[in-house]
Amino acid sequence: MLGGLAGVTCDAAGRLVVDNTLRVQSPEGRAAGGVVFALGDNAVLELGPLPPNAQVAFQQSEYAAWNVWASLNDEKPLAFRSVALQPTLCPVFTPAHAALACRYTALGEMLTLGANDASVAGPQGLEALKLSGPLAAAARRLVYAARMPTSEQRVKAGVNWLQSPAKELLRLAQETRLNLKK
Repeated sequence: MLGGLAGVTCDAAGRLVVDNTLRVQSPEGRAAGGVVFALGDNAVLELGPLPPNAQVAFQQSEYAAWNVWASLNDEKPLAFRSVALQPTLCPVFTPAHAALACRYTALGEMLTLGANDASVAGPQGLEALKLSGPLAAAARRLVYAARMPTSEQRVKAGVNWLQSPAKELLRLAQETRLNLKK
């Protein structure tokens, strides 16, 4: 993937090797170029890989942003590591909070398979939770609505998602009634 870059260390899959501050490492074990950071599926922590999905990159993003800022302002960087069953700590961008460490938390997987079909696997600690079909589609929509940034967006998404199945039921009922008249 990125193995063609000079002066950086990559793993066998071509991902950039980063330390716990997400700083790219050189073959000599030093930070490459001083201020190069990588995250998500382009990076692998020295201690081992994390799943190559968006939730890893999302959880690492604030730490990478802070650490870029910290490297330019002589502040202490934040560490990122994976710790089982610990919630992700959100950084507060002040020097007093620079000792906080991010802990990756597996949040489960949600996959849409159609308008009213989905698959949901529970988060870390609730791995036994597995849903599929319309119930999973409803659960997925509920989670996404809850994670919207504002109450207005949550309500708008919720109303839209409630209207869609209702409209589909009305369409099917009307179609069935028309077929019965023939």
